[in-house]
Amino acid sequence: GPFHDAFLSDTRKAWSVLHALWSGSTAWHHVKTLDKTQNGRQVYRTLHQYFFGGSKVATLTTGILSSLRSFTYTGDSKNFNFEKYVTNHVEQHNLSASLIEYGGQALDESLKINSFLTGIQCSTFDAAKASIAANPTRFTDFDTVKDHFGDSRRMTQASKPAATSRVSAV
Repeated sequence: GPFHDAFLSDTRKAWSVLHALWSGSTAWHHVKTLDKTQNGRQVYRTLHQYFFGGSKVATLTTGILSSLRSFTYTGDSKNFNFEKYVTNHVEQHNLSASLIEYGGQALDESLKINSFLTGIQCSTFDAAKASIAANPTRFTDFDTVKDHFGDSRRMTQASKPAATSRVSAV
């Protein structure tokens, strides 16, 4: 078409940026035919469709929900603690929020809270779970529940007696 000269150079610049970012991935195979023309606009549109078109957003959302259901906390271990459990949930919430601009649905707060509470299978937090069940109107969003568990954890750890020295050292 009768494009402005700046458009033609800009589309090649866009192509070179996208090529630098994506040429090593499997997604680039979908735009490989555009290497000759170096049409950055078409590469962008094709990659956007590849990542977010059709039912991709729904599939990603389903994966997020599956991940939230799969997280469990049974107590601290060598490579996993409560903070990591919380971080895993927050990461999935953020992923879900980033899909909203592409047509994804925001996670309901009750779903976030329910998956978080269901995954905690450690008796240390039974009191925190009971207080949430007793006063559900106070705990209506995920951050409030998360903070409540954090406070409960700190209080539990503060009330534990300090580790005693070995008897032989005494």
